[in-house]
Amino acid sequence: MSSVGGSGGSSGSSGADSAGRAEAARAEAARAEAARQAEASKKAAEDAAKAQAAQQAAQAQAVQNALAADTFTAAAPTAPVDLNPSPVSAAQQQAAKTDAVEAAQQAEATAEAEAQAEANKTAEAEATAEAEATQEAQAADAAQETAEAEATAEAEATAEAEAEATAEAEAQAAAQAAQVAQVAQTPVVFEGAVTNALAELPAAGLARNPANTQPTAQQQVANTRLQTALNELGYVARSHVTGFYGSITEGALKSFQYENGMAVTGRYDAMTREALAGALAEKRAAEAQGIRAPEVSLPDRYTAVTDAQLASIMPNSTAARRAEMLGPLNAAMEERNISTPARQAAFLSQIAAETMDLQFMSELEPDPDLGAYYGRGALQLTHRDNYVEAGRALGVDIARNPNQVATNPDLAASTAGWFFESRGLNQQADQGRIGAVTLGINGGYNGIDHRLSAYDRALDVLGAQRD
Repeated sequence: MSSVGGSGGSSGSSGADSAGRAEAARAEAARAEAARQAEASKKAAEDAAKAQAAQQAAQAQAVQNALAADTFTAAAPTAPVDLNPSPVSAAQQQAAKTDAVEAAQQAEATAEAEAQAEANKTAEAEATAEAEATQEAQAADAAQETAEAEATAEAEATAEAEAEATAEAEAQAAAQAAQVAQVAQTPVVFEGAVTNALAELPAAGLARNPANTQPTAQQQVANTRLQTALNELGYVARSHVTGFYGSITEGALKSFQYENGMAVTGRYDAMTREALAGALAEKRAAEAQGIRAPEVSLPDRYTAVTDAQLASIMPNSTAARRAEMLGPLNAAMEERNISTPARQAAFLSQIAAETMDLQFMSELEPDPDLGAYYGRGALQLTHRDNYVEAGRALGVDIARNPNQVATNPDLAASTAGWFFESRGLNQQADQGRIGAVTLGINGGYNGIDHRLSAYDRALDVLGAQRD
């Protein structure tokens, strides 16, 4: 989170705390004032009750004194001398005393009742004040919680907005960096370089030589010039520069046309000649300018090919054979970094062509010159040296028992994965160079049409990006 988001959250929380403390102080002051008033009211009631009781007692005493004066003092001058009061006077005196006592008791009871009523009023006032103070405190707490929640929500919204802005900025920066890198990886090709390359190529119109025929000397020269260009571009091996325009030269041209988005005919026409000249000039410019193909970033986690995807890539495969081979193929691809859609498409399309969609794990018509080491497995491992090298890499002595490469699904897949990686075909697949992949596996272009159609399906099914 940026400093802007952090400062906003802190200020909101501090303001809410101050408001809460102010509300709590006001509630406490209210409670104290209510208690003081209640105490004053109680004391006033008690003082009033005492004063009333004293007044009533004084009145009773006055009555008693009056009676005594009337009986003994006021009557003395006229009454005969009789020291014994009459029974009536004694009864009156006793009644007056009783009335005075009752009046005093009643006054005291009244005072107590009034004091209790005042105390009840005081208690009610205190309870009301306390309830109001509690409500105010709760309201203050709720207000503080609301303020804190609003501050938190605002801070989170700010953080989210900042994160979105950061992500957008990073995406833009990455796109710009990729654009810059793309520009940096594109060589500068001058028109003169293309003109020179065109001069090296034969005129358009060369055709494939029929099998078991010998081209004329002029045709051989023209074929050799074309094959030399294809060799420089990586479509044929040096041993294929023979002057004979056969299936390998035709397959190389088909691969070149496919990779460059042209009609795949295998014919050396004017458009193909122009494209070859441009490719030669660009390759030479890249080498002169020190530009290499960018490395591909591999995914952190392998994404397995599904049965449905495999069935689409190899429509002639059976469910039973796919069930047998899918797990081993995924294990081999994961182990050998055949982990991008482009690499998987190249790998599986070659297997589709080599095994006729997983139908055959062994060469149908093996070359007698190969002895026991003819083509077997998902990519038709061939030659004794390859069996020995693969066995060492996998820790299995397949050279002693080569047939297990055809009968063991794990070995059929693992030998294919080992060969694909060890021959640098992952890197060729990264650049979409299906011709170089085919040449690396087959040594030529047998079944090139099957390979290209399977590759097309695989690219679509696996979601590989096309250049």
